[in-house]
Amino acid sequence: MTGAGVGATADLVEVRILGLPLDIWEKSQAHVDDLLREFTLLVDGTRDHHSRHVPARLLALVERVQRDYDGMTTEQQSQLIDAAQQGAESIDLTYQVPAGAAAAAEALAAELDAADEFCRSGDYLLTLATPPEALAFRRWFLGEFSNQISGRAPTPWPQWREAAAAD
Repeated sequence: MTGAGVGATADLVEVRILGLPLDIWEKSQAHVDDLLREFTLLVDGTRDHHSRHVPARLLALVERVQRDYDGMTTEQQSQLIDAAQQGAESIDLTYQVPAGAAAAAEALAAELDAADEFCRSGDYLLTLATPPEALAFRRWFLGEFSNQISGRAPTPWPQWREAAAAD
């Protein structure tokens, strides 16, 4: 995982993502792709002066997400795509990340939550807010970076999902 402030030369920490459900990942990825596509159109429109009424907070959010999180995890992305094409139901992934990736994961989670606020308002974005299952997936996935970098053991998706449902 890369992103602003992650620090490429720091000691690396292993983060293991266990039991990642490929069906939910595909739905979640499609939603994020839709959102990023709309972000691109929004930014292009403001450059062409067609969207003067877009709030500065939304434009700043779009800029941060595009700048800080573009091109993340290409090796794992390839593994996910390959596993999905082979019809696998789930996959385990291993990341080697600097300790700063915890802060980057938390920042990305906050940015995507902010994007969901704009989606729910319906004023500036056509993309719907993240569906509940994809939101749970996002919280688990990004949370695993923070949790494991701080020394906790990995929590497989099925176990996390059961615990979240019990709360």
